[in-house]
Amino acid sequence: MLKKVPITAMVVDSDWNTQGRTFVSDAMPNTGYEEYGSMSSLSPTFRIARLSDYDAIRQIYIQAFQRPQEAKFVEAIRAEQSEFLSLIVEVDGVISGHLLASPISLAGAEELCMMILEPMAVIPKYQGDGIGSAMVKVAFEQLRMRSYDALIVMGLPDYYPRFGFEPMAKFGWQYPFSIGCTVAQVASLRDDPLPVGPSMLQFSPPFTQLYEADYCIKQ
Repeated sequence: MLKKVPITAMVVDSDWNTQGRTFVSDAMPNTGYEEYGSMSSLSPTFRIARLSDYDAIRQIYIQAFQRPQEAKFVEAIRAEQSEFLSLIVEVDGVISGHLLASPISLAGAEELCMMILEPMAVIPKYQGDGIGSAMVKVAFEQLRMRSYDALIVMGLPDYYPRFGFEPMAKFGWQYPFSIGCTVAQVASLRDDPLPVGPSMLQFSPPFTQLYEADYCIKQ
């Protein structure tokens, strides 16, 4: 059931900076998001992750996926990339979810500023309560505020379209990996239409290495 849920979306100082676009010290007004789930009884707070949060973030992924790969992925991207969005959600003061978005480019359209959402997790206690949906919407707002053009995700085709994601095949874009039943999708963050034509997504070296090693079959 679609519910209107009040969310305190607060972004506080973090211990890292990006090049060109910073995700620090940007307060967001309290607002309401329409979420899927039963989050009406929760009071989540969203903020940029601090260095001191990463032990808790690691535990989120281990609890959610029962394996360490996603946590290692986050640590490697954070160590290698100078620009990324690392968003956490707290419920009753406890870090309960995390989302990471990092840069990605499209061959022949390098002027596009894009990120890929990978990975995202919520502790089992709050799965199905709309926390993940809320994190995606807060991430959208954060990226729009910094003039990003699009967000990419490799995700389930029946989940991400609710946020405005469309199959990348519609634009002729190609994703170099395959993960089970997931589908490469893109959401525009700008008013102008995204370019259409056969082009391959290009990942950063650490992203490619981790993806090939831990998750995917190269197409």
